[in-house]
Amino acid sequence: RADNELYKLVCYVADDHPINEQDVAMLTPYVPEANIFEMVDALAVGDGHKALRLIHQALHDDPRDPGFGLFSMIVRQFRMLLMVREHLDTGGGSHNKVIAKALGVHPFVAGKVSVQSRTFNIDQLDAIIKRLQKYDQDMKTGRIEARLALDLLVTSLSKK
Repeated sequence: RADNELYKLVCYVADDHPINEQDVAMLTPYVPEANIFEMVDALAVGDGHKALRLIHQALHDDPRDPGFGLFSMIVRQFRMLLMVREHLDTGGGSHNKVIAKALGVHPFVAGKVSVQSRTFNIDQLDAIIKRLQKYDQDMKTGRIEARLALDLLVTSLSKK
């Protein structure tokens, strides 16, 4: 994926000038993956204010995404949390490499998700996944906008 993005940048500037930050911003998608971990950490402790700030910042930073891309990343994160929680609760190994193999992700990601999964119990994660499924259905049928679904998700999980 990175090679493809670099190729696009090289073709775009075509020896006119060195690749600069504006070129990168124009041609490459913004992927707020690092903020997803931080946002889920905020949700895990019920800090809705911080989670909303991170979500709104990610949406502001990528105005092309009306919220669907960010929503799908959040869904992916909570699915991984549920899988890790189930893995740990059924006696699966807690080492990052074991979790990484079970999930099919990099050990760094497995470590982050493993730590985050410990702040939720299986029932909480199951309820969150069901809520995400409902928001997904409502977004796809036009009953709710993605940004509003994100705000409602965060407020429903907030404690402060």
